[in-house]
Amino acid sequence: VPVAPEEDEENADEEDSEEEPVPDTAEGIETIFVYVDDDGAFLGESESDTVDITALISDQYDVTTWQVSEKDEALELDDLEGFDLIIWYSAEYREEEFDFEDEANLIFEALFDGGNLLIMGATPPTLEPAELVDLSTVRYAEHPILDGLGLTLDEPVSLDQAISASVLELIEDDLGEGEAIFMFRADDNEFVDNAVGATVYNEFTDTRFVLLTIPLQVFGEDIQTQFIDNLIVWFGSASSE
Repeated sequence: VPVAPEEDEENADEEDSEEEPVPDTAEGIETIFVYVDDDGAFLGESESDTVDITALISDQYDVTTWQVSEKDEALELDDLEGFDLIIWYSAEYREEEFDFEDEANLIFEALFDGGNLLIMGATPPTLEPAELVDLSTVRYAEHPILDGLGLTLDEPVSLDQAISASVLELIEDDLGEGEAIFMFRADDNEFVDNAVGATVYNEFTDTRFVLLTIPLQVFGEDIQTQFIDNLIVWFGSASSE
């Protein structure tokens, strides 16, 4: 699970050492494939509350959307070729009978072929069968993905919307090289300090992977766009943390 490559900024002049703002678009990321997995049962209060992730990024990037509920044909590996980033977004939909041999196999094949992958949703199909536990409070850790969001770090923070989310069963002690956790469960239960958001960077294949067990609507509208922008910028960075 996560980490980012170490930045290679040597001998920077002191007067130029101020941290630069997050750019409007990510270096190295131009084309994005968004796999909108709106199949299965909706666990939220209203489907109309689901954030249109494509709308948040389509002005800055060349976005191709595959919405499962509107497709009759099966996803093919050719559909995933040529994209700088694949986003698998399931919002608050849950597919308990998920067949890992189908779409997931193709998406991970694209990742292992030197791609970048973001999986985001309250109950990502790849974690099934999973235990669902209420999530209303999180703890944020320092990470480039959270830069500029004005979030309080290292103490419990209430989400804008409480949800039921899959338990990732990953804690800091489990992390290996190239892995990091930037968001933890902070509710007072047995799963406190388990990961909600984690990143993986493989320097040998130059691939990056992010897994988030939350939908975008847990954030206020003032944060949603910057948060997804930061995620994409991390994928385009020459190094990750």
